[in-house]
Amino acid sequence: MCYQENTNEELIEILQQDQSNERVFLVLVSRFHYLLHKYANHYRINGYNREDLLQEETLFLYICAQKYPLQIGQYFAPYFARALHNFMVNLLRQSHRHQGPKITLNKDYDLLSQCDMHENLHQSTFGKSYQWYDSPETQFLLQEKFEAYQATLSAKERLVVDYAYHLQLTNKEIADLTGLSPDTVRHSKRRAKDKYRKFMQ
Repeated sequence: MCYQENTNEELIEILQQDQSNERVFLVLVSRFHYLLHKYANHYRINGYNREDLLQEETLFLYICAQKYPLQIGQYFAPYFARALHNFMVNLLRQSHRHQGPKITLNKDYDLLSQCDMHENLHQSTFGKSYQWYDSPETQFLLQEKFEAYQATLSAKERLVVDYAYHLQLTNKEIADLTGLSPDTVRHSKRRAKDKYRKFMQ
């Protein structure tokens, strides 16, 4: 069997009954490939390189699959997305405790991750009902403007934007990770959004 037609929850049920079923797990990993790489590509966390993070995330996916309560239905994808988010926040917190308030950003994260951050910021600024353009040509032009916009941000504003609209952390989580006060985080986010609104209109 190739298992490609099975739902996530059907794969998990098989995996919970046969924990050593590598073929089933690899299908599950392939379905979350983008999400796993999105996090692994974006941050340099003290003590982890990209491959280390992918390995940790893959192991975490296996643990989540084993613990997932099948009776709640077909909700594994959002369940895992949130769990992985929390997992990465905890790794960042550990890094913060060892490194102090400064956390190094990986400026080489992939274009898809940057597009996600751009769309999240766009919707937060103009509202979720605001049109997000799907044509490749328009998105390319918007991405060029976004890169130019990023160059106008202070280091603090860029850090806050990155945490808020890429990893989608709350103000409190950003404050905990960076050592900034919640007020500073809130003001930095507001200034960044004001700049974005002026830049993109």
